[in-house]
Amino acid sequence: IFLAHETDNRVLLWQLHAALAQIAPQPSLATVHNRIAAEVIANIAEPFTDEALKKQFLEAPAVTAVLHQLPQE
Repeated sequence: IFLAHETDNRVLLWQLHAALAQIAPQPSLATVHNRIAAEVIANIAEPFTDEALKKQFLEAPAVTAVLHQLPQE
């Protein structure tokens, strides 16, 4: 995770946090990792100017798996 942060590898970063959420021993820790993964996903998608590409990214199964884990507000 440190290297992903240091190199600003956002794709790897959200995937690592999503994986950590899946194996976290406490639900609260899983929630933290899911929120971080979702925030990184949003940061990746935000600058897309091609709406079709943005939609394709946000609807990818791995991305939707993270986004569906977020608590509903």
